[in-house]
Amino acid sequence: MTGYFLSGNIISSNQTSSARLSQVSEKIAKDLDMPLNFQATDINIGNYTHSGASTKQVDKLNDMGNINAYIDDDTLIVKDSDLPLSNVITIVNAETGMIGIPELTEQGIKVSFLLDNRTKLGGTVRVKSKINPAANGDYIIYKLNFEVASRDVPFYYIAEARRRF
Repeated sequence: MTGYFLSGNIISSNQTSSARLSQVSEKIAKDLDMPLNFQATDINIGNYTHSGASTKQVDKLNDMGNINAYIDDDTLIVKDSDLPLSNVITIVNAETGMIGIPELTEQGIKVSFLLDNRTKLGGTVRVKSKINPAANGDYIIYKLNFEVASRDVPFYYIAEARRRF
């Protein structure tokens, strides 16, 4: 689901002397044969060239400024690093399926909650805890693990997120 199999596609790509980040991202999405979800500030990129594995272009995008570029499921996502994906908010509290108590970390928070189909990497998780009110607030998900078992209790996400300012 991360497009790792595309690492074997060797390509050579270049843009004009000055291209917009959105144009470069569109070309990379086309090279990867996947849709683009572009939510970043459009900046000028000078002399973009790439030769090698098509997936390494995503790493190059991350080096171009204050953006996060990654493949989630079958979509190339390019967004500002300090902003979450728009319209992707997961509310986590005791009523919606929070498991345990949210844990404060160096980066922000680690919280467990029941699996759903709307939580996305890079989206917002809005924590509302009665037991640990210091953890309440909006966070941007940077790591999303899950625990699933067919004959046991685990069936939840474990999100690590940093506070949104």
